[in-house]
Amino acid sequence: MSKTETRIKSSQLSDYEALGVSGEPIYRASSQIITLIEKELGVETASIFAIPIRDDKNNIVDWYSTINGKVSAYKELSQIEKSRAWNILNNELNKVKNLSSRLLQNVTNETSQTYGKLLQGVQQFPGSEEFFVINNRPVITFWGFKHHGEISQYKTISEIVEKPIEEFNPELPSKEIFQDSIPSNSSNSDNFLKGHDTFQSAIHDTENDEKITFKTNNRQTIKGSWWRRFGWWIFFILLLVVGIPATFKACSSDFPLYDANNNCQVKENRSCPNTDSAPNLPILDAPPLPHDTPEAPKLDNVPTLTPPPLNKETLEKKDLNVFNGKWSLITELQNAKTGDNIKVDFEFDKSGNGNTVIREKSGNVCIGTAEAHIQSNKKFDVDMSKLECKDGHSYVENRATCEIDGTTNHANCLLRCVTGPCDATFEKR
Repeated sequence: MSKTETRIKSSQLSDYEALGVSGEPIYRASSQIITLIEKELGVETASIFAIPIRDDKNNIVDWYSTINGKVSAYKELSQIEKSRAWNILNNELNKVKNLSSRLLQNVTNETSQTYGKLLQGVQQFPGSEEFFVINNRPVITFWGFKHHGEISQYKTISEIVEKPIEEFNPELPSKEIFQDSIPSNSSNSDNFLKGHDTFQSAIHDTENDEKITFKTNNRQTIKGSWWRRFGWWIFFILLLVVGIPATFKACSSDFPLYDANNNCQVKENRSCPNTDSAPNLPILDAPPLPHDTPEAPKLDNVPTLTPPPLNKETLEKKDLNVFNGKWSLITELQNAKTGDNIKVDFEFDKSGNGNTVIREKSGNVCIGTAEAHIQSNKKFDVDMSKLECKDGHSYVENRATCEIDGTTNHANCLLRCVTGPCDATFEKR
């Protein structure tokens, strides 16, 4: 996953209800979902989904974007900016919707079915308060969530965020264009008509003749064409008659996304934080698929939701998918200012790339990137980039050299410290 660049917001998970697939909150699979979208639809489409980084201790989630720039709330934009952002988001979500349908078509592949349902859920977000724009690109936070008590069903973007109406102020042309009064000269007109008794001769000499005008009440007017006089009015009426019904039609919902009998009433940090305590999350229902839907993409390289365990057998295969998920590096180091023990949290994708986070007790958050490398059937390394903190300070880059100890998903590590190597423990969260 790409390095996160811009922090958008921080909110309590309990503000909304999490939607889920097979009893697991959708947002917990953010790394796998975004990796799939990047692979199938491109980085730009994937960038509309903010990256959630959860603080389990305080039940808070921080949302970051891979786009670097100023964060602007959708509600604060001008009407033209809102329209541009809404249209871009609508187009990108339609791509995700089409990919979801393609995956769900492959009814014999369980992984395709799971990801198809996950992609249905990521298109849902509570409302315009979670809609932001960074560097002219739309970004949504709290995707895969809904308001408490809201009926679980598929919503189009028009139902979540009303489509903005662009301001339309046509400048209607005047019926007459007045010029300075010019004396008429009937003799000139007569001479012209007499000297051009054929159509071709008239065309030949009109360039050098005076302009024929109509005199009305001592002022000369040039009358516009019929379309010039009434065209704007006709266009404006057609816009009202055709445009508004089409807009209302676009606001209808075609099919339910969630089983009406399995509405998620579970609130985050009460019964949704893990699989064992989240049996009541809604199971997403697949929509009916058209017969002419194109063949679903192959998912041989897509990460599974349950990566293999970290042990001697999996390291021997050199499959970096073993690191897919959330891990922690518990160290003996202490923050020089606060005296707190330093704990480093990781979230890796199937390729061993991911994010690094250090959360200090003061609430300060430091962000960086990480990369895992398998050295042998017992040893692996985790390289950490420089971690930049919200308050301006940083942690230097480092490397953890680790060796498994026979316990699944657990390893003993050494870090590079000022006074020499120092001990740390690498374990699954």
